[in-house]
Amino acid sequence: MKSHLARRGGIWCARLVMPKHLRTLAGRREFAQSTKTHELHIAKLVANRFFGVATRLSRCASRR
Repeated sequence: MKSHLARRGGIWCARLVMPKHLRTLAGRREFAQSTKTHELHIAKLVANRFFGVATRLSRCASRR
């Protein structure tokens, strides 16, 4: 999974691109979630949690 942080209006946002084989199941090409912070080091911590949950969901969906 490709993922990264982007800054929108001063707030960091975590963006997660879904793998092609999961796009129909997820119903979208990507997910974006605000980290609700202006500080990059905090945004990285929040994004890592978001990506961890997404990775676990991806693994569960791939087993189907």
